[in-house]
Amino acid sequence: MPYVLTALMIRPRRLVYLSSGLHRGGGADMRDVQWARRRWDGTQAYSDTKLHNVLLALGVARRWPDVLSNALEPGWVPTRMGGAGVTNDLSQGHVTQAWLSASDDPDATVSGGYFYHRRPARLHPPRPGQTFSSSYSIIAAKFLALRLDDGLSAGAYREAAV
Repeated sequence: MPYVLTALMIRPRRLVYLSSGLHRGGGADMRDVQWARRRWDGTQAYSDTKLHNVLLALGVARRWPDVLSNALEPGWVPTRMGGAGVTNDLSQGHVTQAWLSASDDPDATVSGGYFYHRRPARLHPPRPGQTFSSSYSIIAAKFLALRLDDGLSAGAYREAAV
């Protein structure tokens, strides 16, 4: 789970979260994240988790200003899940991840963004007054008994190791 890995890792300079265009159909209602009260819908669950990845990236960008945190969608690429209508080339699927992870391009050294093919992309529109990333962090922290601030920053880790 991306939240657990993020909370436990030494804070890096950059974090890149993989999402999907299907996040736009995802729900940010955190009252039934385990699908205990709803009838299972695999496509909806996938969309929800991809939205949660975006919310995590935005929440980390806000809480950890020393870390560049972004999310992206690689495009619809040919995989077993992709099906016959695939619109993107698999060889291009990794380009934006690598760019956000390592490039010195000023467009890649931002935080709190959502990207598609190295360009800012449209996010799931939140309803007025909703702070999805805040509720995501609260629910994840309660569910897992783990807060984002429980991990060490890289600086704190270096100091502790000396």
